[in-house]
Amino acid sequence: ILKIMAEILASYKIGQFVIKINSRKLLIEILKLANVAEENYFPICASIDKLDSKGKEYVVDEMKNKGLTDKQVDIIFKHIDMKGQLDIIDQLKNSDLQGESFNKILKNLNLLFSYIRLYGIYDNIIFDCSLARGAAYYTDIIFEAEYVGLESYGSVAGGGRYDNLTSLFKSSMDIPAVG
Repeated sequence: ILKIMAEILASYKIGQFVIKINSRKLLIEILKLANVAEENYFPICASIDKLDSKGKEYVVDEMKNKGLTDKQVDIIFKHIDMKGQLDIIDQLKNSDLQGESFNKILKNLNLLFSYIRLYGIYDNIIFDCSLARGAAYYTDIIFEAEYVGLESYGSVAGGGRYDNLTSLFKSSMDIPAVG
């Protein structure tokens, strides 16, 4: 999907673009580290999703209005401020995050970056820990694309992985998908 998105964006010849990616599972690990209650995961991700459009001060106020403490907000921002490419793996390894789930996330990110390099789109990819995507059904990798210099227009494409969405459409099976 990322390769197809990159090809389409390049074909428009509007200019340089970047595809920001993140892992919803990583966001959940960050929220766990900050001791955010599970029922607040989606509302806090929805707040984080407003960072680009509303700014940090707005998002901090919104998180506090949703019951988070200054300490929780600080822990979250310490981690979602991380951005990079393959160096994000080292940044994450040197963070406070740990455990079996976190190690699996790192392993999957290494695999994802190997495909990104293989498909020749590495220069267009930024791993951005603040990318949240507003929809609650995303379960892992999420992505958004924007043109450099035109960020004020917002993202021009986006999506992610969802594991349980198909069951909402009268299917008895949960079929993992990306879109």
